[in-house]
Amino acid sequence: MECHYTFASFHFRFSRLDVLSLNCFTFEYVTGGGLISGITVAAKALKPSIQVFAAEPKGADDAAESKAAGKLITLAHTNTIADGLRSWMGSLTWYVM
Repeated sequence: MECHYTFASFHFRFSRLDVLSLNCFTFEYVTGGGLISGITVAAKALKPSIQVFAAEPKGADDAAESKAAGKLITLAHTNTIADGLRSWMGSLTWYVM
């Protein structure tokens, strides 16, 4: 999560476009939650009003189910061709999301 925060912080600050002044939202995918957690923390630190949206395939939507249930849920099985998104969200990143 920390290295994703560092990447996002540099990206938002030093992009050729002033990303934070042009956009009020960003879309990120969710696997274990490290990337979206790091990006969220960096984006919110630089622009508190920014909205971060998460995306994941329907057959591997443990983050969406966890959000709806209000607790971390681990799916017994994932069903998606997006093999990079077949892992589960981590307990540490769940608290950030």
